[in-house]
Amino acid sequence: MLMSTLVILRFTGIFTAYTGITVLLPEIMFRRILKGRRLSEQFLMSYTFGNFYIIMMQMLLIENYLHINRLLL
Repeated sequence: MLMSTLVILRFTGIFTAYTGITVLLPEIMFRRILKGRRLSEQFLMSYTFGNFYIIMMQMLLIENYLHINRLLL
């Protein structure tokens, strides 16, 4: 496989996963809150909720990593 094809496929996969986590997952989870709003509002709120979720997961992973290292030292 050509390197450029591999890069394009990986970029597409990463973009799809990011879009799924930041837009589609919050759309499903917060369906009742987003119901009755305009499409642009739904998109922006889903995007905000999704990015907040990613940030919180990263903070929990870092905190867990630091906690484990303190226990081992």
